[in-house]
This record gives sequence, structure tokens and C-alpha cells, in this order.
Amino acid sequence: MQKEVRTPPGNTGKAEQKRDEPSWGSRSYNVGAASCFLSTLATFPIYKTIFRQQLHAFPIREAVHQLTQEGLHKFYRGVFPPLLSKTLQGTLMFGTYENCLHILSSQSSGPYSLGDRYTAGVLSGISEALVLGPFERVQNILQDGRKNKRFPTTRSILQEFHSYAPRERLLLGYYRGLGLILVRNSLGSSLYFSLKDPLRDSLSERGLPRWLPALVSGSVNGMLICLFLYPLSVLIANVQSQVGKQEMLHFQASVTAVWANHGRRVGLLYRGLFQTRWLYRARAVLRVLSDVPGVLELSACLPVVKMCDKPDLSEVEKFDKKKLKKTNTEEKNTLPSKETIEQEKECGKTS
Repeated sequence: MQKEVRTPPGNTGKAEQKRDEPSWGSRSYNVGAASCFLSTLATFPIYKTIFRQQLHAFPIREAVHQLTQEGLHKFYRGVFPPLLSKTLQGTLMFGTYENCLHILSSQSSGPYSLGDRYTAGVLSGISEALVLGPFERVQNILQDGRKNKRFPTTRSILQEFHSYAPRERLLLGYYRGLGLILVRNSLGSSLYFSLKDPLRDSLSERGLPRWLPALVSGSVNGMLICLFLYPLSVLIANVQSQVGKQEMLHFQASVTAVWANHGRRVGLLYRGLFQTRWLYRARAVLRVLSDVPGVLELSACLPVVKMCDKPDLSEVEKFDKKKLKKTNTEEKNTLPSKETIEQEKECGKTS
């Protein structure tokens, strides 16, 4: 009797199809890296706007106004760390997940269990946090407008970290807020991978086009998890923007400061969440490509053509710059005018 072979996640083909062994050259690593690279370039302006809202509890118009005041030459300031980190993130998140899932379920031949998916997601999130934590730390400092003068370049930040003692270089420098990042990444990855495929499969049974269930499951699942973990991301952004012992606060003080800075209102704490949906919509395209037949063979040569997803910048484009308040400052001339001098001379003669 022929042994049944289980199909990998994202493949709804027949059971008789042979499952490929995951490797560092596999499609999951390649597609993950390419799509995250492109989506980061396309969505970085939105991400930077969201970061300012998380940091200062600004409404979107005020965040856009602050970025326009800084000038276009600083609009993509800080893009290199997220570009590198998101590319590595796509490689680690999807590639490591499938490798871990394959190892965990190598002894069984049935469908992947929920426990295996959850455990593989946790391991994927932990590896992602350990590798990408320093990139996120540098990125958050560069995107904080209050530190433009103090840390104009990535090199200036690295010099600051290397001025610390070896132990503080890791705890206060590169891996500031590591515990929070571990919780966010491991919990987010485990929930994402545990719920994404079951949701996609349930939608596929309704006879929908094959690309639609993958798109809906990836974007909706990502948004729900983002809604759940968004306050933690706000806390991480504020904690990682602190540099130097005088600025750094312990956990409880950081939570209190973030809550106070956001007016002690949950609504202000979730500022920037609306714009975040475009980030997850762009990233969901990756998983659509991995599920559409025929794209598997072309993923190595056509990632740029197929995976580019432009964000909707309609709110930014509709913003009327004429509504911004313009203040005209006139120079005060402290020197006396000719008329004043003549009047003083006349007063001197009469006296």
C-alpha cells in the first residue's frame, strides 16, 4: 500500500504529489525575501507616518505636516535598516517556519496539526526577534525626528552603542526592549501561521478563485493580529527610541509614560492603525503568489513583476497644503529711522 504524502502549507494539490525538502535555496526563502524588499520600499512613507503617530500620538495630518517640514531629503531617512531587516524578516519568517514545521511533523503522515503550526510559528518569531532586533532598534532611533541632530546617520548611532560597556552595549544598545520584541514576534507569528491556512482552506471550499482565499486570509488574519498586538508595538517604538542612561526608563515607567503621552485614551493609543492595513495588504500579496499555480515555477525569475504592490496614498494626496498655517515673521529693526533722528536733533536745538 502506497504511503500518503502530506502537502505543504499553501499547496492544495493532490496528496500524491511529492513534498519538497525545505532548504536555504527553497522558494519560501526566496519569495519571502523578494516580496518584503519590494513592499518595504513601496510602503516606507506610510510606515514612517505610522511611527510618528505611535511616538507622538499625532493625527495623520499633523504627522504628514511634520514630515513635510523636515523636507524631502529626510523623507527616506532610516530606510536602510528596515529595508535590510524586512528582507531578512521575510526570509526567516516564512523559510524558518516551513523548515521547523517539516522537522516537527516528520514522524507523522497526516495533516499538519495546530500544535505543530503554533510551535513552528513561535520558533520562527524567536529567531526573527534575535536576528532583527538590532535593526529595529537603529530604525526607530533614525525615524525619531527629535534625534535628527544628535544622530544624523546610522554610524553615529553605532558609535554611541560602542561607547557603552560590553554588557550595556547589548542590553541598552542593540537589544533594548528585546523581551517585548520576543513576545510580539513569537505570539504574532504563531497566531498568523496557526490561523492563516485554516481560514484559506475554509474559503477555498466555497468555490472562490484560488487567489482570493489566500489574499483574504493573509490580509484579514494579519490585520486582526495587528489589532491585538498594536499597543505592544507602540510601547516598543517608544522604548527603542530612548538612547542614553538619562533617557532610558524601566518597564513600568515606560508604560506609564506612553499611557500619559497618549492622553490616557485607548483611541489615541491606536493612532496609525488605519494606515497599517495597507502594509498588511501589500505583504499579503506574497502568500497569494505562493498559492497560485504556475507562479511556483516563475517565482525565481519574476518576483519583481508579480509581487510589486503600490500602497494607496489617497489620503496623503488629498491633503490640502493650503490649510497649513503660515506664519510670517518680520525682522525687527532696532536702529532708529531718519525721522526719529531729525526729531531728536530738533528737540536738542530747542532745549
